[in-house]
Amino acid sequence: MNSPFARYSGLANRVVLVTGGAIGIGASIVAHFVEQAARVAVLDVGRDAGEAPAAALARHGPDDPLFVAVDLGDIVALRTAISLALSQFGPIGVLVNNAANDCRRDMDSVSVAM
Repeated sequence: MNSPFARYSGLANRVVLVTGGAIGIGASIVAHFVEQAARVAVLDVGRDAGEAPAAALARHGPDDPLFVAVDLGDIVALRTAISLALSQFGPIGVLVNNAANDCRRDMDSVSVAM
């Protein structure tokens, strides 16, 4: 990819995990990290939405982006997805938490068990 944006050598080969990276702002974040030669794992609930952008970015960075379809509310599945990213790329150095669900709750009612 040819870009008018600055290059940040400190991101080259850095492992980045992006939640909510399948569409919109998240997909743009993923593309920009790939352009910086980062090794990117993408977690998103939308399998169909996430596989196509990851495939389109293949061969643009040091490794093809890893897309994992996962509901971040499922803690067991989330841990499995993170383990997959770790096994493919190594230690995660950057986390971008872009996932969103506008299901609002009182803070006192939120727990890991949800």
